[in-house]
Amino acid sequence: MAFLLPPLSLLQATLLALFFVSSYVGSLYISKNARLSFVATTVNTDTPRQKQKSERWRDDPDVIRARLAAVSLATMCSCLAVILVLFKDIPFNEAVWESLWRLGFSAPHPLLAHLVTPMLFLGPLYAMYLQQQLPLQAGTAIVKNYVHVIGLRNVIIAPLTEEIVFRACMLSMYHLCGASRRKMIFLSPLWFGLAHLHHGWDTYNRYGRTSSALQRAILQAVFQLVYTTLFGFHCCYLFLRTGSILPAVTSHMFCNVMAENMPKKRTGIIAAYVLGVAGYIYAISAWTETKSSIYWLDDTQLSALGY
Repeated sequence: MAFLLPPLSLLQATLLALFFVSSYVGSLYISKNARLSFVATTVNTDTPRQKQKSERWRDDPDVIRARLAAVSLATMCSCLAVILVLFKDIPFNEAVWESLWRLGFSAPHPLLAHLVTPMLFLGPLYAMYLQQQLPLQAGTAIVKNYVHVIGLRNVIIAPLTEEIVFRACMLSMYHLCGASRRKMIFLSPLWFGLAHLHHGWDTYNRYGRTSSALQRAILQAVFQLVYTTLFGFHCCYLFLRTGSILPAVTSHMFCNVMAENMPKKRTGIIAAYVLGVAGYIYAISAWTETKSSIYWLDDTQLSALGY
């Protein structure tokens, strides 16, 4: 549905983005079961210190379960907020269907879009193949590595909920205020990067609350801010280009798997790495072309499609 005037102002869209970030990250700390707990102790160590029985760390199974429930609820609240924004101008039932389309749940997209990110990792994938580290190769243990609560968090729930909130919900709001594609691609990922800064508190405590632990936490936070922001550019482009949230979700899942399984040795021919980068540059545009993305077509093209 096309609106005669933008339903939101840029300020309103930004405030909604702040709400999405705050509700998602805040949900991790509102519940006592999801909140981390550390003993205020100072230990000089270059490795994570020994966990004490009274503490609650982020990889504890009960903490993970509580956090998965919390972010799932926060994600549903963000989707509901999108529906309510549209409900201001159109009937509720139409607002629901419009939200499903704008959030990318029902938009058709090319299947090749799911292979854009693996193309970028062609070099590491080839190295893993040579080292017999790929799934289903001899010596790999898929069930042991992924079928547990940490795997559920890292590979399924976190990518799914983060992409819905930080891509689908956030970008749909910026689109409703008339923001340009360039602004959406290069500004909205900053929210995604900022949402990961709270992990520095976990690092500071696990490494003993010393000055070196603080330095490590700051460096990790800065690195994670840069990395997640750059990754956000990639996923924003996938979402806007295809109009579907699914390519961004599978890209996020794939990257989380690769983060835990990058080959220790960069064996293989350099051509595989070069081919991967070159292939990515080609595929990011060619494999994501969609004729019905409301985020990529101009008003004339949307009108021709009856939207």
